[in-house]
Amino acid sequence: MRDAAPLPGDMPASAQIIPFPARVPAPQAEPALFTKALAEDPVLRLQRALAMLEAAQTEQRAAIASWRGALGQLNSSMQGLGTSLGNCQTALDSITQS
Repeated sequence: MRDAAPLPGDMPASAQIIPFPARVPAPQAEPALFTKALAEDPVLRLQRALAMLEAAQTEQRAAIASWRGALGQLNSSMQGLGTSLGNCQTALDSITQS
């Protein structure tokens, strides 16, 4: 009968285990735009929120434009691939007919 395999604790160490360094959480800094006056004045808070919304919408527009450009490139590539496959099919048909 075969001997049982040794347990992991019985095996000699063949590598040095290096622990990950402990993470130190970064201190949370208040945004430069966030002041006591801003926290107290709802109109200023609303203006800041609207400015952030407009910035997000601008970024969204740029992302959508980039996505549409990529879709246009994909469409061109797919049309070229379709043309190439059509040419291959025509060549294979001519080979099988001869």
